Order: sequence, then C-alpha cells, then structure tokens
Amino acid sequence: MIVCHCNHVTDRDVARLVRAGAPDADSVLAACGAGNACGGCKPLVRLIIEKERRLRAASPDEEGLDPQGSISRCEAGRASDDESTCA
Repeated sequence: MIVCHCNHVTDRDVARLVRAGAPDADSVLAACGAGNACGGCKPLVRLIIEKERRLRAASPDEEGLDPQGSISRCEAGRASDDESTCA
C-alpha cells in the first residue's frame, strides 16, 4: 500500500528499513523520503514502524509483513484520523 503519495513510498519500503535496523522514525522518514513534502503520511509511517517492531519482537526469525502488507485499511484510517475505513 502506498503510504506517501508525494514520494511514492510503500508500507513495504518502511518495513524493510525497520528490518534493516533503522533506529527511529526520523531515520526511516529520512531514508525513504516519506514526510518530506506535505507531511501527511508521518502518522501512518510511525504506525507501520510500531507494528513492524512488534511483529519482529514476537517472531524475530520471520519477515514481519503478511503477504498483503503490514497494516489494514482501518489502521491506516486511524493513523490519519479517518476512521471511515473501519467497518
């Protein structure tokens, strides 16, 4: 799923940086370019980072991402204060 439309950054790009050892959200944002234009994606990027870290802590030998991506549309809506995506 695209999380930063301005810079074409996906949830998988963010998760990959976390798995590679990016120490914090600012490092992830700087490395992938998300948040550098309008900044609207920053809450969603932070949510993906948190979820990826929880997944990695629970099963460090796993990739962390499920085949469909790292977060649901509902979670993405909550990150942007738009819960209309939740059923």
